[in-house]
Amino acid sequence: RQGRLPKVLQVRRGKSFRRSSSESLTACEFVYGPKYFEPSSMIRRVIKTRGKSSAAIRSDQGGGEITVEKGNYTTSGQGSPAIYSTADITVKEADLESTSSQGVVIEGGNSVKLDSVNVTANHNTLNGKDSTHQAVLIYQSDSGDASKGKAKFTMNNGTITNETGDIFCV
Repeated sequence: RQGRLPKVLQVRRGKSFRRSSSESLTACEFVYGPKYFEPSSMIRRVIKTRGKSSAAIRSDQGGGEITVEKGNYTTSGQGSPAIYSTADITVKEADLESTSSQGVVIEGGNSVKLDSVNVTANHNTLNGKDSTHQAVLIYQSDSGDASKGKAKFTMNNGTITNETGDIFCV
């Protein structure tokens, strides 16, 4: 598909979005999964993205809170982690898989909290200025997309597997 990429879900800065169980199945190609969110009853249990810079769960330009409960989230493109956070993102009881990128990326003073989540990354394709392969990347860029400050990564009752490289890079 050429041109503008459709948004699966949208959440505006400062708003909250809570995703819970559903029986829907959605496979999205060449799009972001939940990105800029707006409160909505649209629920996704399975999100698959394919293509460059296509995170399954993503916030953009900082702020807000995102909570995702249950489901399977898979990405298969360069620079396409399962989670890309410039906000405070909580994921519960889910499986995250990235076949070509990090599993989780936290930019700036933001956070990701995983509870009963299994993360599998195969960061086999370096993107941009990447020089190492990792499952979880925590960094501060100068793009202005994320607030400066301390990032926070919390994980309870889950697993992190990286098929290529290190688990953490800070």
